[in-house]
Amino acid sequence: MSIEWPAPAGGLWELESTHLRGGQPRVFQERAPRAFRDGFRETAARYGLPVDRFEVRFVNDHCYARMHPVGAPEPRLGRPSKAPPPLVLKVLARVHPELRRRARAARRALDGRLWQQERRVWEQTGRAELHAAARSLQAERVEDLDDLALVGHLGRCLDHLEHGIGTHFDLSPIHDVPVGRMLLACRDWGIDAGEAYALLAGTSPASTASAVPLRRVAEAVAAAGVQPRTLDDVRAAGPEAAAALDDYLAEYGWRVVTQYSPRGLALIELPRVLLQAITAAAGDNGPPPRADIGPVRERVPASERTRFDDLLADARACYGVRDDNVALTFMWPSGLVRRALLEAGRRLADRRQLRDATHVFALGEAEIAAALAGASDLAEEAAGRTAHGAAAEADGAPAHLGEDEGPPPDPRLFPTAMAELLAAVLIGFELEEALGGQPAGVATWTGTGTEVGTTTYTGRACVASSAEEALDRLQAGDVLVTAHTTPAFEAIMPVAGALITDHGGLSSHAALVCREHGIPAVVGAPSATAHIPDGATVTVDPTNGRVTIGVATPKETPAGRPKRKTPMTTAPKETR
Repeated sequence: MSIEWPAPAGGLWELESTHLRGGQPRVFQERAPRAFRDGFRETAARYGLPVDRFEVRFVNDHCYARMHPVGAPEPRLGRPSKAPPPLVLKVLARVHPELRRRARAARRALDGRLWQQERRVWEQTGRAELHAAARSLQAERVEDLDDLALVGHLGRCLDHLEHGIGTHFDLSPIHDVPVGRMLLACRDWGIDAGEAYALLAGTSPASTASAVPLRRVAEAVAAAGVQPRTLDDVRAAGPEAAAALDDYLAEYGWRVVTQYSPRGLALIELPRVLLQAITAAAGDNGPPPRADIGPVRERVPASERTRFDDLLADARACYGVRDDNVALTFMWPSGLVRRALLEAGRRLADRRQLRDATHVFALGEAEIAAALAGASDLAEEAAGRTAHGAAAEADGAPAHLGEDEGPPPDPRLFPTAMAELLAAVLIGFELEEALGGQPAGVATWTGTGTEVGTTTYTGRACVASSAEEALDRLQAGDVLVTAHTTPAFEAIMPVAGALITDHGGLSSHAALVCREHGIPAVVGAPSATAHIPDGATVTVDPTNGRVTIGVATPKETPAGRPKRKTPMTTAPKETR
């Protein structure tokens, strides 16, 4: 099957391969463009950023993204375009009506620390509202709904996901602006981003939140003297263990853990991983202590230390909102949509209206409704789309589509407040490498990447090309080598001794979760999954950002991180 990859519109479109890997479900493709566009547009206007919208389009089911500047003409398909010359852009930023409005909004946001106001709203009401909505939808037992009610349930879950995506963009500046401002100041003082980020460790409680209820499960099982080989064994350990497990699954079970969309597997679908997480929780005494800011602060000019203290306090107060919100705006809503799709697919396959239950992911919302209402002509279409999607995945999505638009403008060309906020946001993109596409294979393995942590770790490599495979094969103490991780990995990251990823940087979720758990990592090491043999002994040296293959040195426990107890079991794959 020949696969073509046309640009979806004019301009340069970059593959979103960090958060939405591979072909995406049709229902997600229908909802995501509006949610991304409108959510980002409203937020950018409120903070006075010179970006009109963040667009996503889907080509062969793969997600491509593009930023559209305020006041810029729509680029024509097939024609290169460039930003205006710096002097012209500097003048436009001060005379264009919308950019002048944005400049005033940026000044208000900066002077009033808008991100702190919005953080308080999120913590006081926003989080609880999203959480309650998710629990309400999850309480609807999809297997008990008739077909019409299931269609309504799917629609409400998609509404919840679309609202969640918009909310995520609404909340993004709460993290991005104060953290970015701190990083930029530290850069001016000669403090690199790795050192600056280390000062934020321990200020994202959501990144380790699941460890507490998991520990309750582990303690109840240990008290019963049981070494479980399945989740049924956990429940059989006694009412306390069963209740603790059910409480945990009610909160975390239907959150996707392999990516940000309904394509991702939910934790409840990975019983072996969940059992490993329970095992790891038994020997996990919590996150490492906060970093000592003294040595870093002493390197700041004396006249600037009050500013350093203010920027650090601001960043620490807001840093945790990122993982705190993404679990409720993306991961849980996506899991609830997935649950509804799986139920619809099962019914349609049982009735032979689909060749396979998984083909439901190739149908749109209206098509699923029609099929459940009795339409019998969608099986071939769904099968064909599924086959095309598989061929596109095998072909490999290009990292870029369309015409180069040149480098982004220098933030310093814009009015002062706008420039400061834009620079703060852009440094996060720079350090996360959020839209860099999938790195091409490299002929020579350099073994270098971005360092997270301070202590070297040696262990057996568990190499996985996808997050699904990684979660299925990871054993306690392994060095997990994978393309990327998501925030929901925090549920199972304590299983790993160290982490290596192809993608990401200091502001990626992989780095954030490792900092909170005290796990050494080298992230953004291009083609690590292609060059590290599965099962090989690897040494992760986070101090120097280097990975060495085949070097056996004694395992070291990361500073501040307690040694794990002997695993309760090394059971084979179990059933729920």
